[in-house]
Amino acid sequence: MKILLVYKVNIEDPDTSGVVQKMYDQNSAIQRSGHNVELAYIQGNKIIIGESVCSIENTKWNYLIKNIHFFQVLGEYTQSRRFDIIYIRYPFSSPYFIHWLAHISKIHPQCKIVIEVPTFPYHKEFEGFGKIRLILDLWYRRFLKKYVDRIVLIGQHDELWGIKTIKITNGINVSRKEKFDSERKEGEVRLVAVGNWRNWHGLDRLISGMGQYYLKHPSVKITLDVIGGAGIKEHSPLKHREYCSYGLPFILSSYDKDFQHDLDFVQYHPSDDSPISCNLLLDFYDQTLHNHSSIRNYAIQNLSWAIRMDEVIKEVLFIKQDK
Repeated sequence: MKILLVYKVNIEDPDTSGVVQKMYDQNSAIQRSGHNVELAYIQGNKIIIGESVCSIENTKWNYLIKNIHFFQVLGEYTQSRRFDIIYIRYPFSSPYFIHWLAHISKIHPQCKIVIEVPTFPYHKEFEGFGKIRLILDLWYRRFLKKYVDRIVLIGQHDELWGIKTIKITNGINVSRKEKFDSERKEGEVRLVAVGNWRNWHGLDRLISGMGQYYLKHPSVKITLDVIGGAGIKEHSPLKHREYCSYGLPFILSSYDKDFQHDLDFVQYHPSDDSPISCNLLLDFYDQTLHNHSSIRNYAIQNLSWAIRMDEVIKEVLFIKQDK
């Protein structure tokens, strides 16, 4: 099977590091299943597709590279090359994107076009001038159903924009990580919070809970390390899966179907603005003292991108040509 994996993302942009890692992990997972995969992405002023590199000279506008030039180069590349599946991380709809999809559907009608929408709804992610991009998307995405066979959705909709969905959750590359082992100090618990932070992530709830905890002069010291600066927005966050692959327990407030309530290495807290109870955290800490290996094994058996992408490709293969 020949597959083109398309990510309209600049790998040199530090704000896209999580998305870029996901791109590489999906690519590796598909290759391990025996498929021939070519990657399409942006690197600075270069557009890279497989082993082909197209440099865009004398362009100061990042928008031109990421939108107009990217899809122009894709159009030229796919003109003479046939793929069984084109798998695209949704770049938001624009006239350039729709034109390329129409071009593919016309010259290679047997090619299955699949779009992954990592979060929906996403309108709250747009601020300021970004709302212009949202207006463009709202207008042009109505044309997607003419060209797209399936939407891979990290969400619960059976259909999106008139297109049937394949529902998945995020995966990880477990082989890229090793089990995390550390000595636990008597009388001290260390917490870590990682992310590109937004006000809805609830970090204030944890800090508020720690404040209430320390008012009672406890004997166990709790410290919190906060890492990161601003925007992991996926409905099925990669962070939790990363923690699991390292063998680390974690807490959640929003339900994640990959982590059922009966798992002993996950602790759910109410999905509201109430402070996080540090006493509950200490109980959770005690019960997970020796769980690192079993937590990592859960990740290996349930969370790998190899499992996720195999499911997607198998379902795509059975799609009738109904465009």
